[in-house]
Amino acid sequence: MTPEELPSREELSAIADEAEAAAVVWLTGLGDAGLLEPEDKYPWTGACPLVRAMYNLRHMEWHIGELNALLRERGYEQVAW
Repeated sequence: MTPEELPSREELSAIADEAEAAAVVWLTGLGDAGLLEPEDKYPWTGACPLVRAMYNLRHMEWHIGELNALLRERGYEQVAW
């Protein structure tokens, strides 16, 4: 993939906004009771959808850290938290 093929900051921001909206729909759609039901679809992520959501947050955090390390190694600006 060439640098020209990579998404712009604006495109990445739009992707992040879409992901956030999808997560809100998923979480609110399940409701409190649904978040605590047994996890059948992805059992390796935890016992219930709430634990799966926490697993996904931690997994994403890991990859953001990897990307920040790559930016730092190359002398680029890192993601501001």
